[in-house]
Amino acid sequence: MVRFIAVATIFVIGILPHHSLYARRYQIQNRIQRKNEFSDFSKSSQESLVVCKSAASTTAAINLAASSAISKLMSVCGIGYCAGRAGLLDQNTLSVLSKLIFNIIQPCFIFVQVAGSIAKEAEQGLNWSLLVLPLMAVIQVFLGNMVGSIVSRLLYPTKLDSDDAKQLLACTTFGNSGPLPIVFTDAIFRAHSDSTLLKKGIAYISLYLLGWSPMFWILGPSILEDAATSSSTLTPKEKRKQLLTRIFNPPVLASIFGLLFGAVKHLSQLCVVAGSPFHSIFEAAGSLGNAYLPCVLLILSGSLTASASTSSPIESSTPPSNVLEALIKKVEENRGFATQVFFVYLSKFVLMPSISFLLIDLLRHHVPIISTIFRRDPMLLYVLLIETCMPSAQNLTVILQLQGKKKAATRLARVLMVIYLMGVPAICYWLVRILQLTALF
Repeated sequence: MVRFIAVATIFVIGILPHHSLYARRYQIQNRIQRKNEFSDFSKSSQESLVVCKSAASTTAAINLAASSAISKLMSVCGIGYCAGRAGLLDQNTLSVLSKLIFNIIQPCFIFVQVAGSIAKEAEQGLNWSLLVLPLMAVIQVFLGNMVGSIVSRLLYPTKLDSDDAKQLLACTTFGNSGPLPIVFTDAIFRAHSDSTLLKKGIAYISLYLLGWSPMFWILGPSILEDAATSSSTLTPKEKRKQLLTRIFNPPVLASIFGLLFGAVKHLSQLCVVAGSPFHSIFEAAGSLGNAYLPCVLLILSGSLTASASTSSPIESSTPPSNVLEALIKKVEENRGFATQVFFVYLSKFVLMPSISFLLIDLLRHHVPIISTIFRRDPMLLYVLLIETCMPSAQNLTVILQLQGKKKAATRLARVLMVIYLMGVPAICYWLVRILQLTALF
C-alpha cells in the first residue's frame, strides 16, 4: 500500500508539471489565435473602412465634378439671361447667332474634333474597334426615338402633331452628346494619375459625334417641323433638293471631311499634324469651334428672356370673363409644362440609361468580342455609358430658331433649363455607377 502511494505520488509529481506546461501552452496558443483573429478582424475592418472612405471620396469627387460642370453651364446661361434682359439678345440676334452656329461654328468644332481624334488613332495604328462608337450613337438615337414615340403616344394620343408631342419626342431622341460629356470628362479626369485618360476620353466622344451629328441634323428638323410646311406641298424637284440639303448640311459635311482628313495620311499631313503647311487653318477652325458651347448656351438663355419680353400680362381692364379664361389657360399651360418636364426627365434619366445599361450588359455577357473590347479599353465603355445619361440636346432650340418657330423655341428653352437644373442628382448617380463599373476613378 505504501509502495502504491509512493508510486502514485511520484506519478502525480511527474505528470503535473507536464500537464501545467501543456495547459500553459494551450492558453498561450489560444491567446495568440484570438489575437490573430482580432488582428485579421482589425485588418478587414480597416480595409472595409478604407474602401468605404475611398467610395465616399469617389462619390464626393464625382458629385463635385457634376456640380462644377452644371454650374459652368448655368453661369454662361446667367450671363446670356442678363444680356437678354438688357436687350442685347433679341429675336433677330438669336436668329443670326443660330445661323452662325449651324453654318460656321459647329462645323468647325466637329471637323477639328473628329479629324484630330482619328489622326491620333491613325498614328498608333487605327483601332477598328472604335467604330463601335459611331455605330452605338446611331443605335442610341433610334432607341431614344422609340422610347420617345411610346411616351408621346401615351401622353398625347390625339395630339401627336402638336408642338408639345414633337418637343417631347425630340428631347428623348437626342441627348447632349458633345459639349456636356466633354465638360464632365474634363472635370473627372483632369487631375487623374493617368494623364492619357482625358485625351482619350475627349477623342472617343468626338468619334461618337461622328455618328450622332448626321443623325441629329437629318432627323431633328424632320421631327420638329410643322405638318403644314412639310414636303407634301412641294414639287418632286423641290423635294429632292430639300432632302439633299437636309442630308448634306454643314455639320454632316464637317463630319465626313473630318473623317477623311483624319484617316487619309496625306490629307492629315496637309493640315491636321502639327507643323504641316496648313496647320494654321486647322488651328483657326479650332478657335472658332471653341465658341460652340458658349454660343449655344447664349441661345438657350436668350430664348428665355425673349419669352419674358413678348409675353403679355393680364391687364386689370380686361373683362372678368376674359380674365378667368386667361387664368384657366395659364394654369393649363403650366400644367402642360410640368407634365412635359416630368416625362422628359423620366425618359432621359430613368428609361434611357436603364435600357442602355441593360443592352450593353447583354452585349458584354453574350458577345465575346464586345466583352474583350470593353475589358481592354474601359474608356470606350465609359463614353458609351455616359452618353446614355445626358440631358436633352440644347441644340434643339437652334433648330427651332432656324425654322422661325420663336414661341416653340422659348417653351423648349424653359423645359431644357429646368431639366438641366433638376438633372444634377441623376447625372451624379449614373456617373458613380459608370466609374464603379469601369474602375477608371
